Amino acid sequence: MPRYKTHITAGAISGLIVLLILGKIHSITISPLLSIIAILFSVMGSTLPDKIEPAKNSKHRKFFHSKIILIATSYLLYEIFNTGTTAYFNENILSLYTGFILAGYLSHLILDATTPSGLPLF
Repeated sequence: MPRYKTHITAGAISGLIVLLILGKIHSITISPLLSIIAILFSVMGSTLPDKIEPAKNSKHRKFFHSKIILIATSYLLYEIFNTGTTAYFNENILSLYTGFILAGYLSHLILDATTPSGLPLF
């Protein structure tokens, strides 16, 4: 994983961005604890693709590094942004945490897509 630190940094930033967006859309109070949770879960998501498909060689990118997964992850994150009300997110914290993980995962795929190898379709 030559860009491991890059994936972690991008994951942390993406988690904070999601937190700020959800804070505005759903009037979520942003606390220091929630900020730390956003960073931790999004960093987990940003390293997940390489944990699922380890970089054993330059062609390690398979299904979980594909454009199909990129589209699916984007759609799921969009749904989290546009679903429910403030009460929904207060009652269902799992959706909020899932949004952070998806943001990190999406940041990983976007970074990988910018490399010469790109992302496979499937």
